[in-house]
Amino acid sequence: MIDKELLQKQLDRQANFIEGLKYEDLPDEAIDQAKMILLDSIACIAVGNSEYTEDKFPEGDYPLIGKRRISKCDSILLNASAMVKNELDEGNQFAFGHPACHIVPSFLAECQDINPTGKDAITALVAAYEVSCRWGGATKLKSQMHVHGTSQTLGAAAVCCKLKKKDRASIVKSIVLANSLPQATTWTSAFHGDQLRNIYIGMSNLVGSMASNMIDAGIESSVDSLLSVWQEVLDGEIDFELLSKDIGKNYLITKNYFKLHSACRYTHSFVDMVNQLMTEGLEVGNIEKIEIETYSAASKLKSQEAENAFAAKFSIPVTLATNIVKGSLSVGDITDENIKNLQITELAKKIEVNENKDFTKLLPNVRRNLMRIVQKDGKVIEKDSSVTKGDYLDPFDRKELVKKFKTLTKDIWDEKSQEVIIDYISHLEEKDNIQDLIMMTVNDK
Repeated sequence: MIDKELLQKQLDRQANFIEGLKYEDLPDEAIDQAKMILLDSIACIAVGNSEYTEDKFPEGDYPLIGKRRISKCDSILLNASAMVKNELDEGNQFAFGHPACHIVPSFLAECQDINPTGKDAITALVAAYEVSCRWGGATKLKSQMHVHGTSQTLGAAAVCCKLKKKDRASIVKSIVLANSLPQATTWTSAFHGDQLRNIYIGMSNLVGSMASNMIDAGIESSVDSLLSVWQEVLDGEIDFELLSKDIGKNYLITKNYFKLHSACRYTHSFVDMVNQLMTEGLEVGNIEKIEIETYSAASKLKSQEAENAFAAKFSIPVTLATNIVKGSLSVGDITDENIKNLQITELAKKIEVNENKDFTKLLPNVRRNLMRIVQKDGKVIEKDSSVTKGDYLDPFDRKELVKKFKTLTKDIWDEKSQEVIIDYISHLEEKDNIQDLIMMTVNDK
């Protein structure tokens, strides 16, 4: 069977899943995880927006989470960019990326128009997440390409199609159009601390959210064009079987991860390991060097210096050194000032990162990491990890994620407002519409 026929077959399966999925079909764990992802995403967006200056954007009817209302396109663009600004948004190892940031910003804007029931809202989130995850896992990019704004652009298209109750044919066309428009992304934007990297997600949400409208206007792509973009232009690969493997049976939304450290996920395992060692007596002044072995994607985060705070979030040496010296990796710990701290810069130079090809072979099921600390007193400490705290195999409990929400949004909403938002989302399936949620998350009184 040629690629075109294989892809069309999988697209039909995905569209059937999106169109046919009902709330009653969802396992309780998927429902709970969808609600927690929504709560977590709103917190990430709100704290990200608090750092943006948006006075020049005109007033409108759509939510700029944590602030006011602006136009629909501006809302989608800014909320999406803000969601990933602090590297605190959720992700999924089976998607090789972050599905929710390709979905939630468009979802919030579309809910302003559609005003779905809570059950319909949850169902749309799950449907889009499942399909987005599978596209992320099925596509292989060049190593230089950042995953944001590429193979999961259809996430926004899928959630909007589900909310609008589009038929199967329109869903297929919207997915094809959205994923025919990947961006030319680069990891360089992250390593240099360019905010361009965050705009990838903003543009991805814009394209995806507009896909069904473009289809209605007669603007379409084709399966041939999609394949040409991915196989010939991007020189990428698509594992067609993964595009719908176990869809509707194995809910990948239940296998996501959440983050507490404000840095790239690839850094977290080492941060957790060194935090444990510090509780056991490891002293900063006794560290001679730290040797790290990791899988291919994480090994790219090897720079021992960073141009700015955002770039530092994509450096294992700088992130780890900052955590060791500061004692934590919250939003306020990685700053332009802190990464120039002499103690941090000197320690970062002692941290070496290399790929272990045997670890790379274990992906995506296992993300193995090894850390070897050589101390000045001659003692050598080795720690390794195959599961990072927050992964589905070692998840944070609800209390920890609620605490994260409150910590991130304490300067945006008072305690009473926080509790109202938390309670509302916790009982989202009971709501006749979710306009009230939009009102709660916008400070336009």
